[in-house]
Amino acid sequence: MSKLLQGKLSISRVHCGHGDDYMNLSIVDESSGVQFVDVQIDIKTFMDVLTGMARQPCEFELRRPDRVGMIKEGKTVLMPQPEWNATDEDIEKLFFPFEINGWVGTRENIKNHHNYRGDRVQVSFHRFVEPSPEE
Repeated sequence: MSKLLQGKLSISRVHCGHGDDYMNLSIVDESSGVQFVDVQIDIKTFMDVLTGMARQPCEFELRRPDRVGMIKEGKTVLMPQPEWNATDEDIEKLFFPFEINGWVGTRENIKNHHNYRGDRVQVSFHRFVEPSPEE
């Protein structure tokens, strides 16, 4: 039997000024925080499904299925502050030594002066890892 994952389901009615209203269903994986599926379905078809008519047509967007069931970890790192005229390439060189073992830094943090700490800048990093066997 496959493992049941925990998640959150949202259902919303979308009002459109440029077309027909529709229903949007989204599922967020609890452990990774990834909203990995969005379903769009017209209101009549949604009501058919809700009242027991299975396997009705819909459109959906699947996002980052590789992260579903993973655990999102985060940390902050004090990195050297870039020069005021740093290029994108210079900034990538600053991130390079910190982006190991799956860690990815948030580039926008380096542009926010609220993150500056003297000659350093506080940057958020995240990665997705397999859950431990006991989880």
